[in-house]
Amino acid sequence: MDASWSYRFLEPRDIDEVKDLCRIWFPVRYPEFWYQDVTSAERYYSLAATHPVDGHIIGMIVCDVKSLKQVNREDHSLLSREHCTEDSRVAYILSLGVVESFRRKRLGSALLNKLIEYLTSPVKRHVKAVYLHVLFSNMAATSFYRKHDFREHMFLPFYYHINGRSADACSYVRYINGGTPPKTIIYPLFYNCVPVLVCYIALLLQTIFY
Repeated sequence: MDASWSYRFLEPRDIDEVKDLCRIWFPVRYPEFWYQDVTSAERYYSLAATHPVDGHIIGMIVCDVKSLKQVNREDHSLLSREHCTEDSRVAYILSLGVVESFRRKRLGSALLNKLIEYLTSPVKRHVKAVYLHVLFSNMAATSFYRKHDFREHMFLPFYYHINGRSADACSYVRYINGGTPPKTIIYPLFYNCVPVLVCYIALLLQTIFY
């Protein structure tokens, strides 16, 4: 427990509060089942920081541990096959947010550190990487994750659809428990520079023909 907040896991009774916070924090709109899952399903690590006086949620982090077979196609290259086994897992951060009045108080860092502590415990040694997707234009978020030892893994053009418009994203990854990135001559050139080039060619073509 920190002097300014306490921790607990999300519960079904939190669903309306979580909905309100996510609508404030994130431009992406989540479906109804997402809120039901992260507040009740045991498969998710859904940790909330609560206000010491009124108990309201002031920050939360949600993570899902999965096998490489379960990740999206663009995330299959997260781990080096050299140290990857059938038991290897990766942890996907679905959400990390903090209310405005508690930002710049290291609450986001505290929540992330709680997750990393959990994922590096003896029972989670098979988890080899933690990763997430973030808007390419969200400089505050990308700077935050870089400060916490995440590295850019892949540029994802037109990944999000927000308010009727496409938006680029990046995936970020932090290796833990002995996990390593793919070991090839073209990594990370292929996964970063080539998609960026494709993105800007597509934008140029849109400008010319539309």
